Amino acid sequence: MIIGLTGRNAAGKTTAGRWLAGRLGCGMDSLSDAIRYWLAEQGRDITREALIDGGRQLRREGGPGVLAHRLL
Repeated sequence: MIIGLTGRNAAGKTTAGRWLAGRLGCGMDSLSDAIRYWLAEQGRDITREALIDGGRQLRREGGPGVLAHRLL
């Protein structure tokens, strides 16, 4: 089962996701985790600027759903 949460910054998505993961006994990933994993593969530091630039690059190269596909 895959459950997706959407919302604005600081809306509580992570808090709700952690609560759900704890209740369901499953893992949780954020789309930004896909960027973090990619940056680590590239040997780049994980900074806010790198996350923004990396996300833009991944979306340019792989389309709007690339982050979700990388997590799957």
